[in-house]
Amino acid sequence: MPLSREAPEDAQALIREQPERCKDAAPAPDRLAIGTCACRAKLRGEGGKMEEISLFVALGAGLSGTKQVLGLWALKGGEQGRMMPGAAGPVGRGVDRVLPFVTDDCRGLGEVIGKPFACAQHRLCLLHRQRHLERGLSREAMKEAREALFRLRRSRDREEGGHWLGELAAVVAREKPALARHIEAKAEGYLSLLDYPEEVRVHIYSTNSVEGRGAAIGLMRLLRHGPASALRIPLRRRVQRSL
Repeated sequence: MPLSREAPEDAQALIREQPERCKDAAPAPDRLAIGTCACRAKLRGEGGKMEEISLFVALGAGLSGTKQVLGLWALKGGEQGRMMPGAAGPVGRGVDRVLPFVTDDCRGLGEVIGKPFACAQHRLCLLHRQRHLERGLSREAMKEAREALFRLRRSRDREEGGHWLGELAAVVAREKPALARHIEAKAEGYLSLLDYPEEVRVHIYSTNSVEGRGAAIGLMRLLRHGPASALRIPLRRRVQRSL
């Protein structure tokens, strides 16, 4: 999109159009997994007051790797326990068979997901774990942690993956003992990736594709030369209901 005075308005129109298109589209029949991710921003609401929100996207991935937006909803702040309307949204769209539900490691999400999708695994995103570690570990420790995560993702089975998860926890324990214990406690969420054939894992090891759907917000921030709050798009009409 060329930079011009009209570009921000064109970007807003494009972003408004996409949720409407997603709302009317029927889910693909070969749905394999659902990934969710949140984009945090500050927006000016209808009353002119600045509000901090989390914009959640639910993205379905098929056996062929095709992806489709299944839900878009916003919450003030980022309370994970209030994600139920969004987590249940795909059910209303006709999605009833999901193997893994892939998310970041957020407290309470497992219980929320288990209500509409009782048989789905709750998988944890390996790239999110890597990014969180990069903000808390030294450069030397992070080099070892990155290698362990790479080996974990490429492991042949749970036994090999468990070895590399243990190596990761040992590296983290040198600088963040409590975090290392937390990673060990979440082993099932990370190792469940290895239950799937190698050709399928590429679609479910992270939520990166979900984050790409939030990139338009960053684009609009750049176009407006300021924070997303400058958009002044009413929350209630735009994203406060599940698609």
